[in-house]
Parts: sequence; structure tokens; C-alpha cells
Amino acid sequence: MSRSLIFVYGTLMQGECRHHALHDQELVGIARTQPSYRLVDCGTYPGLLEVVVTESDGSEARGESVLGEVWAVTSECLVQLDEVEGVDEGLYARRAIAMQHEFADVCVEAYFYLPDASQLATLPPDWRQRAR
Repeated sequence: MSRSLIFVYGTLMQGECRHHALHDQELVGIARTQPSYRLVDCGTYPGLLEVVVTESDGSEARGESVLGEVWAVTSECLVQLDEVEGVDEGLYARRAIAMQHEFADVCVEAYFYLPDASQLATLPPDWRQRAR
């Protein structure tokens, strides 16, 4: 059975409130993204953003390496995850993400937050380190 790799960084991680959506799927490992992303505080869950910012001096702002888990999931599970993450409602989009180390040369996808996040606070790159 073919499986896809998905990077999770918030409520889908082990021990979090939506982890049940990954029931019977395979944890491949703990992982970090390339330093091109950041997490924002959406209330009870985080949003993942790609950092594509140019500073006033013309240099590019760097993001952070977000910490999370990589899971091997079935196509049926991906359909369920898309529903959980609100893909059809325009809340998140699932697309490829740049990873580090053993996941650098494989196709891994993640859920990216789509609404305007300009007024949302930035979270630590490890969502579990947020203030509760």
C-alpha cells in the first residue's frame, strides 16, 4: 500500500487533541523543517507560514526550523486529514515542505495556514513550548 509522508507540528502530534486522526498510521520520526517557516497563534491551534519576507535593506528575512513529526499515512488518512484541517473551507492547504536531515531529499507535505496572519502572534518553533 502506497503511503505519503506528512509533517505535523501542532494538534496532530502525539499527545495532542487531534492526534486520533493519525490512528493506525506510522510515525517515521521527529523532524525539523528548513529555517524558512514560522508558526502563528490561531488560538487553540498553530498555523504554519512560509517566510518570504524581504527586509528594507533588500536582504531576505529568515524563518525558523519548525519542530514536529513525520508520519507515513495512507491516501484514506490524507482525505480525513484534509477534512480535519479545513482544506475545503480554505483554512489550510497541503503542499510540499522543505525538511532537514534524513527528510531533506524526500517528498514531505504539511498543512499551511491560508488566512491573513499579519495580526497573529508568532509562536516558538516547537508548538509544545508555547505558553498555555
